[in-house]
Amino acid sequence: MNSLNSITQAADTLKGTDLAWAYDVIDSLKDNPQAISDFEKDPNFFIKQLGHEIPDGFHVHYIDQDGNYFPKEDNFTPSADGSRLEARVDKGNVALGVCVYCPGGCANKGGLI
Repeated sequence: MNSLNSITQAADTLKGTDLAWAYDVIDSLKDNPQAISDFEKDPNFFIKQLGHEIPDGFHVHYIDQDGNYFPKEDNFTPSADGSRLEARVDKGNVALGVCVYCPGGCANKGGLI
């Protein structure tokens, strides 16, 4: 499967996914440095503790008021090759990014991360 097909598949998954849970996660993180630290260590676990599930094949980032991503995504640079799809749920001046990233293209790495 090529990169664009993987991104199209991810978009189809998002079409059938209710992301309302993202607001609960944002509320738990905003203005709470300790929660952000816990989230950064293991976003999936943090979200499951709130009673929510991340869509299969996706990962999440908290995006603060300065545009910083938690956890940081080291491959998030203009010079990085790959494919990315991000659904960004904004609340006030912060957001939650629900995304997939395929470094070098999904076909080269065997799937979404």
